[in-house]
Amino acid sequence: LGKCQRAHPLPVPRGVRYDASTLQAGTRDNVLSRNYKSAFGEYIQPVNLLLHRLGVSPDSLTFPGIVFGGLAGLAFARGRPVLAGVLLILAGVSDMLDGSLARANGAASPFGSYIDSVADRFPEALVFTGIAWHVRGKPELLAVLAALAGSFLVSYAKARAEALGAGALASGGV
Repeated sequence: LGKCQRAHPLPVPRGVRYDASTLQAGTRDNVLSRNYKSAFGEYIQPVNLLLHRLGVSPDSLTFPGIVFGGLAGLAFARGRPVLAGVLLILAGVSDMLDGSLARANGAASPFGSYIDSVADRFPEALVFTGIAWHVRGKPELLAVLAALAGSFLVSYAKARAEALGAGALASGGV
């Protein structure tokens, strides 16, 4: 058990296994994501356990991530970067928890991963749109549009690599 689990003990529901291997399971892991999950796994673990006990489904965490991302884009557009940053953190936490909860509950699936990836693009586009609106009429607009294009190009390149059977390339592994 991690430090956080010992500090806030919650009984594990029958049939649910929470440990580092559960949080790191998946075919898309690369070195950075494994280290990231390992570092935060002990803090996510009790949250996942609580969400599972409350009957929260991973899908019900995806929608708030989209909403928080959209609100972050709106905050950027209105020139409120601190509020936008807080909303981006909430969107990121929601996105992080939906996948880890699905993996920990044994509910992870290729279709769920696909829906999660598609759902992640909406807040990304809304955030860049909000920043673009804020800098409209300024030379920085070109940098924002290039970042938007680059973010979608990464997703496209990954999808193409997976479709071509280059799984290690798509997940960042070698």
